[in-house]
Amino acid sequence: MTQICSRCSRANPPEASFCYYDGIGLPGHLQASSATQVRFSVPIIFDSGAACSNFEELATTILVEWEAAQKMLKGGAFTKFFSSIGRLDLSAMAAQSANFPAPGQGLDSFLGKLPVQNLMPAKLDVEPEILDVGILKVGQDKKVPLKIRNLGRRLLFGTVSIEGAGWLNIGDGVPKSRHLFETFQDAVLPLYVKGKLLRASEKPLSGRLVFETSGGTIVVPIKAMVPVKPFSGGVLAGAKIPREIALKAKASPQEAVVLFETLQVQKWYSENGWDYPVPGPSASGLAAIQQFFEALGLAKPPRVTIGSTHIVFDLNPGEVREQVLPLFGDDKKPVYANVSVMVPWIEIYRVEMKGNRANIYIRVHESRMSGSSQSAFVSIQANGGQNFKVRIDARKKRSFEEGSDSLPVSAMQAYLSDDDSEGADSQGMRPPPIQTRSTMAPGFNGDSKIQTRISPITWAVIGFLVISLLGFMTALSLLLVKKTRTKID
Repeated sequence: MTQICSRCSRANPPEASFCYYDGIGLPGHLQASSATQVRFSVPIIFDSGAACSNFEELATTILVEWEAAQKMLKGGAFTKFFSSIGRLDLSAMAAQSANFPAPGQGLDSFLGKLPVQNLMPAKLDVEPEILDVGILKVGQDKKVPLKIRNLGRRLLFGTVSIEGAGWLNIGDGVPKSRHLFETFQDAVLPLYVKGKLLRASEKPLSGRLVFETSGGTIVVPIKAMVPVKPFSGGVLAGAKIPREIALKAKASPQEAVVLFETLQVQKWYSENGWDYPVPGPSASGLAAIQQFFEALGLAKPPRVTIGSTHIVFDLNPGEVREQVLPLFGDDKKPVYANVSVMVPWIEIYRVEMKGNRANIYIRVHESRMSGSSQSAFVSIQANGGQNFKVRIDARKKRSFEEGSDSLPVSAMQAYLSDDDSEGADSQGMRPPPIQTRSTMAPGFNGDSKIQTRISPITWAVIGFLVISLLGFMTALSLLLVKKTRTKID
């Protein structure tokens, strides 16, 4: 009659004394049932000198001399021993366990196959059941211990993961939200609060620790509080959320401007661990409040236009030329601008904001140019993320041929080239097409000229008209001379 193993519930032949799959003694066989106490025909000797004569002694010694037992398993000592005493089933299990990637888990698997009755498997327990980190402050680190307990006798191993709490880290080194561990006894999981990752909130912070182990799965809830630090000082005092800042600033704009210009509002955001919503440098005057309102979606940005998208400078040796480039808003809302340029010969030395107009002061240095002519783009970001690119061409006058009003061939080719390497943006995009006609906006003063392109056909027509006019004037002169001579005669 087929025998069923009491441990693995698998079928074995009627004549079997031990389960072929896990090696435990089968019911009805006295010798097999007491196999844990039956002496081996020869003992197995550990490197420490410990001799094991039965399965109970072997299991206990493996637990005590865990590191030495791993080496013996990997080296094939258990495989050879059980083969020598006729336990080919355990010999095969030892060989299989020796191939585990993790030596400790391989030995634990082999230990579980031994016919030992009182070897309890690992069982996970965690203290505390709910991890209450308490009240935290932005920027302040904190160590939070969590105790892991093994209620069994075998190896407890697995993973622990942090979910929904990016401000919590396993260990105090490189940020790590998942950790592998193994232990026989109690252990402390080192958790650390990273203060720089905390964000203040009126609501509690939450998350969870998920343990998936050989001793079971446990989920530990996490909770903490990071109180909001109210704004202190000035007309914005007492505000706890950005919308309150906006309401107080709207009620007293002139007084609030100072707090925006001195970066007090931006500092308050940082103290609460929040990202300041305004991109780039802060504007001045009422434009700073307009920036903030637009960033929060509380104000619609005005439509902004620019005075010109192309400026040409003709420079003498060592000359520094200046130009004012205006931006205009379509209503009374303040206009602001963030300006950037990537070449050394162009300098943005001031951005002046006057109500619904912003003036960008551009300075070009001839001495910083590396060639006879150069081109670059000035990038401008105005209200609501409106972007403009202004092409700047600079030409050195000494590169002109004497008596010529045209550019030298090399400079003209660089100017007309479709591949503006210096004028391309950081992503390699081609610059926007140059306007064939630039309109000067009111107040757009300066010594620089606005460059326009004239097609070859237009030049041909102009040449034809000039030659025709010269021919007509020559013929008229000859006719007048002839009449004069006739009168004299």
